[in-house]
Amino acid sequence: MELHQFIFHARVPLVKLWDSRRKLAIDISIGSSHAVGNTLLLKRYGEMDPRVRPLVFAVKHWAKQRGLNDASNGTLSSYAWIMLVLFFLQSRGILPALNPTDESDDCASSSLTSPTSCSSGGSHSSVSSSPPSDHQQCIHPILCSHPPTTPPSGMLSSTSGGESVGSLLVGFFQFYAFDFDYRCDVVSLRCGQALPKHAKWGLGLGTWRFSIEDPLDVHHDVARVIFHPKGQARLLDELRRAAAMTTMATCQLDDLCAAPSSSSCFICDAPGHAPRDCTASSSSSINMPPPPRNLSTISSDSSIGSPTTATRSPLPPPPPLRAVPPHAKMLKRPRRRSKSKGGAKKKLLVAWRSTVGS
Repeated sequence: MELHQFIFHARVPLVKLWDSRRKLAIDISIGSSHAVGNTLLLKRYGEMDPRVRPLVFAVKHWAKQRGLNDASNGTLSSYAWIMLVLFFLQSRGILPALNPTDESDDCASSSLTSPTSCSSGGSHSSVSSSPPSDHQQCIHPILCSHPPTTPPSGMLSSTSGGESVGSLLVGFFQFYAFDFDYRCDVVSLRCGQALPKHAKWGLGLGTWRFSIEDPLDVHHDVARVIFHPKGQARLLDELRRAAAMTTMATCQLDDLCAAPSSSSCFICDAPGHAPRDCTASSSSSINMPPPPRNLSTISSDSSIGSPTTATRSPLPPPPPLRAVPPHAKMLKRPRRRSKSKGGAKKKLLVAWRSTVGS
């Protein structure tokens, strides 16, 4: 076991270890209140269908090899990629949605039941137009005292249940490359359906990047690590590349996961530095503020945090001062002479002249 990396600037500080004998990467974090719940959540979902784990491993391996698995450099974390895989399987009816416990209103008003228009001009997408089946209604593996270890009856009886892992991998790339509307929708594993961005985060979040709701910390956007539009563009390019390659009969996994020939920064296309250290990002990046909290839906639970007042929009900058031309100097105004003082001096001058003349 060898120490690979310290990550202090992450949301939760992280220590990365590498086991060279088993070829296994290990992440250790301290102080994350949701880490145990997230781990149990992923474990329960992996037990519900035998195709979940190999599909997750395939997507994570592809993202790692293609340089898309580094949250510190503006791409998605392993946890975010797992959320995308599980949400895709929910859209196919293979996995159930979590039961919304505190905020069922936003799930009920999502795009699945009441489609809304998107301000960016694109059509608002929904995951499915059919009502959820019985096994998708009220399953919360974290909160249930006896979580299911086998798929509920009927889960594998649908037409989507017969798909192989390879077929699901092709569908995963097609779904996020072309079908899912990242400009308008939020990936919500908790609801099992896409949530409108404006309803989830308000108007503070732009439409230029992915948005993934953490199922156990609903005020956390897992995809907020994408700090630059070129990072989002690269994700889409890689998803579309994979979607195009997997539709070809001659596609091999080694070709799909081949490392890029160039390791240059995706912001300035220059080699020798990481995107987080790019000087061009300071002038051209879009630093989005954290998603605003919906005060009407925040629980009183202390683990979520106390509600905060809405932040005011910044005031416009003051108008620039006018520059005074060098020739326009402020002249000193001459003082007016007093009449009384001028008359006295004149009388003295007349008296002096008369004295000299005499």
